[in-house]
Amino acid sequence: MEELRQELIAKYIAAGRSLTAETEVDTFLRDTQRSDEYIQMKLRAKEESELGFEEFIRYAIAFSFGVLYSLAANYYLDLHEVRKG
Repeated sequence: MEELRQELIAKYIAAGRSLTAETEVDTFLRDTQRSDEYIQMKLRAKEESELGFEEFIRYAIAFSFGVLYSLAANYYLDLHEVRKG
């Protein structure tokens, strides 16, 4: 939560509100009606960014199965042609 707070303060400062940044961010985070959706969105985004490695593994496995299937199919077709030949 502190990381999110610091990020919001940095955004306020970048927007030119350096004098009231901490106060406005603290007020925003205390108001659950206003901040809940934003906090949930940020948490989901963080979780998705952490899943990058697992997604890479999933694609690598799918690619490997595709290559193996292609090799097996070509081997079977070549073997079938040799027997007919």
